[in-house]
Amino acid sequence: MTQNKFTFESEKLVVDYISFNLEGLMDQLSMDKIASYLSKLFGFNSTLGKGNGAKPKEEIIFYDVKNSHKVWSMRHILY
Repeated sequence: MTQNKFTFESEKLVVDYISFNLEGLMDQLSMDKIASYLSKLFGFNSTLGKGNGAKPKEEIIFYDVKNSHKVWSMRHILY
């Protein structure tokens, strides 16, 4: 059996959207840890959207001017 090793670079693929469903992750400490991890390893700034509807409130979780990517998380408010 032959195994091929494809990479994003070899296939000229670009990722522009990744979604994670972190159901049950509501505490600020966990959000801060994830934001720090994404910043240090991948260069992401993190923003959290809170609320329901078309215009949720935004809160910056982690920002570094050197980072070139952005991750935006949404926390839905359940009534």
